[in-house]
Amino acid sequence: MERLRVISRYWPIALCIMFYAYLMVHAFTGRQGLLRWMDYEQESQHLAVKHAQLVEQRQALERRAALMGPDKIDIDRLDQTARETLFYSHPKDITIWLDD
Repeated sequence: MERLRVISRYWPIALCIMFYAYLMVHAFTGRQGLLRWMDYEQESQHLAVKHAQLVEQRQALERRAALMGPDKIDIDRLDQTARETLFYSHPKDITIWLDD
């Protein structure tokens, strides 16, 4: 009988402790918990680096496209690009291949 009285007296406290423990576990490991938040931070940094690389690549392509305009075409650049793409050279030309 004494045991039943102790249980009936402390069950609300035990229930509150279990509820707070449940909330703490989900605060750390839930979909929006602290551990997931740290993953978001790492992913954000990775995406920022990737974005910077893509911006740099886009600027290089825009510069290259600007040189291909009908009024700004560079014959030497066109010749160089054609030779690189087609692997073509004049028989009297000396070709030096550089490893990229």
